Amino acid sequence: MNERQCKVTVPLLTPLSGDGNIDYRGFGKLVAHCVQGGVSGFLILGTNGEGYLHAGNVRLDVIRHSEDFLSGFQGMRLYGVLEHSTDEAVAFIKRAMDLGAEKFAIVPPFYDAVTQGDIVRHYEKIAGVTRARMFIYNLPSLTGVNIEIETVKKLKRLPGVLGIKNSSGDMFYFMQLLSRVKSEDFPVFQGSEELALPSILLGADGIIPCGANVFPAFFVWLARMAGSVSTGDYDEIIRLSGKILDLQNMTSYWIASLKGACESLGLIGRDVSSPYTGMSDGEIPRCRTFTLQLEKEIEEAMKSKR
Repeated sequence: MNERQCKVTVPLLTPLSGDGNIDYRGFGKLVAHCVQGGVSGFLILGTNGEGYLHAGNVRLDVIRHSEDFLSGFQGMRLYGVLEHSTDEAVAFIKRAMDLGAEKFAIVPPFYDAVTQGDIVRHYEKIAGVTRARMFIYNLPSLTGVNIEIETVKKLKRLPGVLGIKNSSGDMFYFMQLLSRVKSEDFPVFQGSEELALPSILLGADGIIPCGANVFPAFFVWLARMAGSVSTGDYDEIIRLSGKILDLQNMTSYWIASLKGACESLGLIGRDVSSPYTGMSDGEIPRCRTFTLQLEKEIEEAMKSKR
């Protein structure tokens, strides 16, 4: 068995009620489901949590409730900071820290042309003004800004910088992070679920898979088993991982698919943030059948490989 344990952090969905408000009862059920699955941490109000679609006061309310729900949780709690400007990021972080938040996953500045120097100054100001503890959040597919390896090396030296969550989907870039930047005090987390297994095998410190909202125990099992199973066992792990990705692709909006799967397990409702639409009544039966069958297959696989 591998001595090094890759950590599993859940990019938590944000449950909504039919009127668009946060469903805190569902929020608590989803958190409990993930804790029971054995996860090491939570990323709240990130991309998967639709943090970019909620108003600032709503996000602050989510943070307030999250700190209550997770008060006894010993793992990591990260909060997404998706503001496109430095000053807005600083203002939000200060308010969040007043509510008890300590650690954040922060995207670089974006929208207009952004240089690598601008990125460095962004994180420098946040570190200097807020004293926040932070993960660099590289998400070029949505921000349009890629944080280059040499820039990451500079950011690594800033006070309060804890590590990096890379969601670029670029495996070569990720391998460069592992070989040129990673250290004992600077962990590297893989945020692209389709690259979770190879990333674990290459030495990722953590994975942040969207599917862990639905099947948290599977990803914890995957992180534990990787590197210690036979070739035949990898076939089954790859098959099940592929089916979880198929589940997320049931609609054009992966968050709608994930929420539909969570509704199928009785965790949260399927509502998503405007302007997007959740799964329709016609789509839910197929999603429920697929989710429940996959749950059964995962349980059987995990039982046979214990």
